[in-house]
Amino acid sequence: MPRPWSKQPVESLDADQLAALARRREQIVAAAERLMGGRGPAVTMAEVAAEAGLGMSSVYRTFASKNELLDDLAGRRAERWVGIWNEALESADARAALVQAMWTFGELEAIDPLADVVRDYVLAHRDTFRPVMEAGEAVVRRAHDAGLPADVDHEDVIRAIQVLSALPRSPDGAWRRVLAIYIDGMFGERSEPLPDAVGERTEPQPEHAG
Repeated sequence: MPRPWSKQPVESLDADQLAALARRREQIVAAAERLMGGRGPAVTMAEVAAEAGLGMSSVYRTFASKNELLDDLAGRRAERWVGIWNEALESADARAALVQAMWTFGELEAIDPLADVVRDYVLAHRDTFRPVMEAGEAVVRRAHDAGLPADVDHEDVIRAIQVLSALPRSPDGAWRRVLAIYIDGMFGERSEPLPDAVGERTEPQPEHAG
């Protein structure tokens, strides 16, 4: 099934040319991941070409722009994400499926040096990556029927993963403790409604007398 976020192979190429294109694509992607994993999206196409040991013409025959390269990097991960959500949809236990999906995403964040780059890119191109959002929304809707409060939505789950994404890189794995606490709170009872995601109060609150 073709990715909605990537270009189709050039139909005029023969089998050998397509194989060579695929090898060159992987070579460029590997170089981009090595560089962007340390420096972020500021890496230039010229630097990617040098890291891959290719000329600029070869790089641009494969990826017409850096955005197209980022599409590929994000698309590879988006396929994984959709697979995680779809696996959760197949589980009979909707609550356990959502929790397991969140743990799986956390583990991926912990080992992916491009987690921040790709997450920001996907969020900036939501329409392109809509299949990921729709799959996650379906999982959360099922969880509502299994005890997840109605005011917790798919965006809340994604925000939690975003906020915790900095912790997986910590050497002591502190993110696992924080995610466990978050999940308990997500399903717990609340005496007050959740604040709005936009326009929340940010000023310090008065301390209560001890």
